[in-house]
Amino acid sequence: MTDTNIRIVTDMLKSLLAGDMVKTVDYLSDEVIYHNKPWGPVNGHAGVREVLDPWIHRPASALKIMEILHSVADGEVVMNARIERWENADVTVDLPCAGVFVVRDGLIAQWDDYWDVVTLQPLLDTL
Repeated sequence: MTDTNIRIVTDMLKSLLAGDMVKTVDYLSDEVIYHNKPWGPVNGHAGVREVLDPWIHRPASALKIMEILHSVADGEVVMNARIERWENADVTVDLPCAGVFVVRDGLIAQWDDYWDVVTLQPLLDTL
C-alpha cells in the first residue's frame, strides 16, 4: 500500500509539472485540504485550482522542473523532498520543498508543502 501511495503522489506532482490542472485535481479528494505554507490553507478542488492555476498558467511564469529527491511512506502518509524550478521572465528560482500528503481511498486528502519564502522572493518581486 505504501508504494501505491507514493505512486499516487508522484503521479499527481508529474501532472502539476505538466501544467495539467484537470488531471492534478483528479488525484485529490473532493474535500482535500491543501496548505501551501507559509500561506493559508484552502479546501477542495476549486481552492487548489484558485491557488495553483495562476502560478501554473501565468503567461511568463512556469514550473519548469520538479526533481523528487526522496519519498517515504508510512501507511497513508507520504513525505517527499524535492526541488522545484520556477521561472518568470528573466528570474529563475530553485525552490527546495518538502511535502506531506495523506492518501485515503486512493486519493490525496491532505497536502502540505513547506518551503522558504525568502528563497522564492526574487520571483515574487517580478509579479
